[in-house]
Amino acid sequence: MNTQEMIQQIKYLKAIEAKSKRKNYDFDLLERMIIKLVSFTDCNECKELLGELTPVLKEIENSVITKTNKAYSTIIDKLKTHLREQHNLVTPNYYAETYMLYGLSFGSAIGIIISMSLNQMAFIGFGLPIGMLFGQSIGAIQDEKAKKDGTVI
Repeated sequence: MNTQEMIQQIKYLKAIEAKSKRKNYDFDLLERMIIKLVSFTDCNECKELLGELTPVLKEIENSVITKTNKAYSTIIDKLKTHLREQHNLVTPNYYAETYMLYGLSFGSAIGIIISMSLNQMAFIGFGLPIGMLFGQSIGAIQDEKAKKDGTVI
């Protein structure tokens, strides 16, 4: 199956998505990934991943399931990993999610320091929202930069 047929099949799956309860699939992301994979013509692994995607799309089309199947989840993870590691591309909001986790870790440490310095354990949760906000703002800045650089899938 060539890439045009894959994209047509994804558009078809998006059209029947509401009728068949296929809401757990992110067909828009999958379509953008296919377009990015095709743009890297010199990468053999991209061609192999496109070949692995064909039977998964057929399986999705033939099945009527309410949650994502394992083959779909596996191929999406492979595509994300390959595009991130080999081509330096990230999914939307990648940095915001990542830095928010770092901010939570940093914020919990801040909360512990504040509560220990005041000798009042009630302030231990004080640093969590501050750290989360700090991490989210740094991640949003990084996401904007990635969007401007064109490295978002």
